[in-house]
Amino acid sequence: MPIAFGGGAVLISCFLFGYWQYNKRRVAQEAGKIADYQARVAETELKALRAQMNPHFIFNSLNAIRYYMGENDIAAADDYLVMFANLTRSILENSEKKYISIAEEIRILKLYIEAEMLRMPESFNYEINVSKDIDQQKTLIPPMLIQPLVENSIWHGFAKNENDKGFLQLEVCQKNGNLYIMIDDNGAGRKNHKVPAGIGNSMGLRLTENRLKILNHYHRENGSLKILDKKKGTRVEISLPLQQI
Repeated sequence: MPIAFGGGAVLISCFLFGYWQYNKRRVAQEAGKIADYQARVAETELKALRAQMNPHFIFNSLNAIRYYMGENDIAAADDYLVMFANLTRSILENSEKKYISIAEEIRILKLYIEAEMLRMPESFNYEINVSKDIDQQKTLIPPMLIQPLVENSIWHGFAKNENDKGFLQLEVCQKNGNLYIMIDDNGAGRKNHKVPAGIGNSMGLRLTENRLKILNHYHRENGSLKILDKKKGTRVEISLPLQQI
């Protein structure tokens, strides 16, 4: 009798252990399916945001070309058109990528800034500093993350500077184990920035904020974006998890 009782206890224990293992695997599979679904949703949302950014940028650039044509400055319009074509090709080539190198992001940024300097001659200067602790070829960043913020400084900051020459400063470094990006300008600032109805209130900024929210929510990243109003101008700080090839 004790033997039979002991054997029954062993069988029950084996059954309970087997059920626990089965339930554990089932829960893990369900969690995996949910995570996979959320990742696909996040990627779809990010693609949608990137798709919105491309026509937003193209619209602004075509307006600049129209300006040159209206001024009958055919040579400047031609120069701008060539630079715009190179820039647009780079943006479209990277639009389907989740990440690109810091080196590629900086290359595209320089193209964009130089194009804007053609549109607004003598309006501003710029400086880009990448810390030596950043391997520009191996450090990754979501494409077109910085450009909308630089665009804000130029279009909404320097365009309203009537007397002072604008200065745009971009810094990229490591801080507390994260990738830190700072965009600083001496423009009009948000306090003096009023957007006419129908133009779209800092669309690029909203798209960047939404991209970071999606990355944080679905990929459990701890990226952040801070906008600081200075006495003159604006500073934007981005912090991202450091990702490398």
